[in-house]
Amino acid sequence: MEPTNTAEPRARKLRSSTQPAEKPRSKKDQLVELLRARGGTDVRALSDNLGWQPHTVRAALTGLRKAGIAVEKMPARDGELTRYRINAKRGRSAQ
Repeated sequence: MEPTNTAEPRARKLRSSTQPAEKPRSKKDQLVELLRARGGTDVRALSDNLGWQPHTVRAALTGLRKAGIAVEKMPARDGELTRYRINAKRGRSAQ
């Protein structure tokens, strides 16, 4: 008499009944979302929101530009940091 393995059918049943987990948003997706804000955002805010160093934020902005996404550098006003935003009217739209 063969031993019955009851764990296998139960595991198969559990796998089929669970919903697929939502794919977590990538840092790139989060960066693009932050850059789509109406007034743009500065490197400090991007760094704080993404948990990146400022030089990493600037490298990511360069990567977006190289990918064909129109990242616009907005001129700094008195006492403010330079702001960046995605310009949907120029170049390829992000995703």
